[in-house]
Amino acid sequence: MAGLMVVLTTVIYNILNKSNNTTKRISRSLQITNRLKEALNTMVDAETGERGYIITGNQIFLQPYLASKQKNTTPVNPDSLLAYIPEYNEKITALNKLIKQKIGYVDTLIGLMRAGKPAKAIEITNTGRGRLLMDSIRAMVNDMQTAEATKISSVYPAEVDDNKKIFVVLVSVAGCCIILLLIYFMMVLRNARLREKTEADLLEAKNIAETANKAKTNFLALMSHEIRTPMHDIIATSSLLSETGITAEQQDHCDTIYRASMALLSVVNDVIDFSRIETGAIPLENTPFVLRDCLDEVFSAAAPSTAQGRRLYYVEETIPELIECDPARLRQVLLSILGNSPKAIENGEIGLSIRLISTANDAMLLRFTVMNTNASNFNTPEESTTNDESEGYQLENNLFGISSLRFSITARLISLMGGTIKLVDEHGKGNTVTFTITVHKVDEKSSELFFSKRKKLDLLDSKLSSNLPLNILVADDYEMNQVLLVQILAKMGYSCKTARNGAEAAGLAIDTKFDIIFMDIAMPVMDGIEASKRISEYYINSFTPVIIGVTANALLEDKQKGLEAGMDDFIIKPYKPVDVQHILKKYGTQIVKPLAAM
Repeated sequence: MAGLMVVLTTVIYNILNKSNNTTKRISRSLQITNRLKEALNTMVDAETGERGYIITGNQIFLQPYLASKQKNTTPVNPDSLLAYIPEYNEKITALNKLIKQKIGYVDTLIGLMRAGKPAKAIEITNTGRGRLLMDSIRAMVNDMQTAEATKISSVYPAEVDDNKKIFVVLVSVAGCCIILLLIYFMMVLRNARLREKTEADLLEAKNIAETANKAKTNFLALMSHEIRTPMHDIIATSSLLSETGITAEQQDHCDTIYRASMALLSVVNDVIDFSRIETGAIPLENTPFVLRDCLDEVFSAAAPSTAQGRRLYYVEETIPELIECDPARLRQVLLSILGNSPKAIENGEIGLSIRLISTANDAMLLRFTVMNTNASNFNTPEESTTNDESEGYQLENNLFGISSLRFSITARLISLMGGTIKLVDEHGKGNTVTFTITVHKVDEKSSELFFSKRKKLDLLDSKLSSNLPLNILVADDYEMNQVLLVQILAKMGYSCKTARNGAEAAGLAIDTKFDIIFMDIAMPVMDGIEASKRISEYYINSFTPVIIGVTANALLEDKQKGLEAGMDDFIIKPYKPVDVQHILKKYGTQIVKPLAAM
C-alpha cells in the first residue's frame, strides 16, 4: 500500500510538472503576440495623430503621437523576447527598424508643420511612403501573430489531450487506491473484531482453567485433609504407645505401623507434589541431618514391600556424617525408587551406593546409584562400567517399577536439588538408577549444636510444664485428634482446655488469657482462620497468644492464609509428639522465663 502511494505521488508530480511547462510555453507565446499588438497599436495612434495635425493644424491631434512616442521609443524590445524565443531575433530587429523609420517619417512631417511648411508636409504625405511603412509593419505583425497562433494550436491540443489521458489514468489509479484502502480498513476492522473475539475466548478459557485448577486444588486439599487426619491418629497413637514400656515384640509392631503409615503418607505427598509441579511451586528446605539415619529410615520404610531382597547401602568415607539439604525430599526420592523395586525385579539384590563427585566451597555434589545386581558386585567400592545408557523415562521398559507420576515428581525434585537422573539398562547384568544432588557441609559449631538438641528431642520431657508453665487451649472438632493432642501435652505435664469449633475457641480465648492455642484449620461453625483473625483483632493492643495452626492440608496457600489471619506457626498432620514439644520449647521460652535450665 505504501509503495502504491509513492508511485501515485510520483505520477501526479510528473503530470503537474509537464502541465506547468506547457503553461509557461503558452504564456511566453501570448506575451509575444500581446507585445506585437501593443507595438502595432502604438504606430496606429502615432499615424492617426500625425494625419489629424497635418489636415487641421490643431495641436490636440499631437497628443496620441506624443503619447505613443513617449510610451515606447523602441516599441518591441528584442532582449525581453530573446530570453523566451531566440528564433524571433531577426524578425523583431527588422520590425524595430520599420517602427523607427515610421516614427522618423512622422517626426519629419510634424517638424515641417511646426516650421510653417504645410505644403511640403502634404507633398511628402502624398508620396505614400508612410502608408507603405505602416503596411509593412502591419504585415510583419500579422505574420508573427499567425505564426504564434499556429504554434499554440499545434502544442496546446496535444498537451491537453495527453493531460486528459493522464488524468483519466490518474483518476482510475486513485479509484483503485480508494478501493484498496477501503478493503484494507475493512480487513483491519475484521481483524480487530477477530482479535477481540479471540481475546474474549482466551479470557473465558483462562477463567475456565482457573476455575478447574481451583476445583482441583480444593479437591487435593480435601483429600489431603481426609487422609492425613486418620493417618495422624495412627502415627501419633503408635508414638504414644512406644513410650508406655512395651515389650520388644510390641515395639516392632509399633515400628511396623509407623513405617506403613509413612509409606502411605508418601503416596499422598506424591499426589500433592504433582499438583505443585504443574504450577512450578515445589518448596525445598535446607536442614541439617544425619545421612545414614535418613538411609536407615528409607530402607526400614521400604522393607515391607521388598521382603525378598537384602537392603544394602555404601556411603563413601569422605562424605561427612552431617550434611545439609532437604531430608524429606531426599527420603521421598529414594522411596520412589526403592519402594517399587519388587514390581520389576523378582530375584535381584537391591543396593545403594553414595559417592562424592566434587566439592566447591561448602557445596558437595553426591551421586546416588541404586542397583539390582547381586551383593558380590555391589560391595566393591569401585564404580561398575555402564553402557547403553538411555536417559529419560520409558514406562514400558522401566525395570524398577516406578510409575510415570512418581518418576515425573522424582525427576523434578532431583532437578530442584541441583542434579540429574539416569536409567541404565546393562544387558545381562542388571539395571541401575543413577542420580546426583547438591548438598552442603555443616560447620563444626552447628554440628555440635545439632547433636546436643537431637538428644534432648529424642524423648518427651515429662517435666517440661514445670520449667515452662503455659496456659494452653486445644481447638479441634475431631475428637480423636483432640484427645491425642491432649494426651501428648499431658505426657509433658500440661493440662489444657479444649474447644470443638472456631467460635467456641474464640470465645474462650477472649474470656481467658491463654499463652498458646493449638488451632485446627477445618472446623464447623467457624474455621480456625476466622477464629485466629478475631482473637488477633481482640488482642491487637495487648499480649496476643501464640496461635499454632494444626492442619492436615499441606498446601502453601492455606498456610499463607493462616499467617495473614494471625497464626504464628504450623504443625502438619500427621505429626510426632516431639514436634509438639519442639513448638512448646520454641515459643514457651519467649513467653515465660524458664524455671530451670533445660
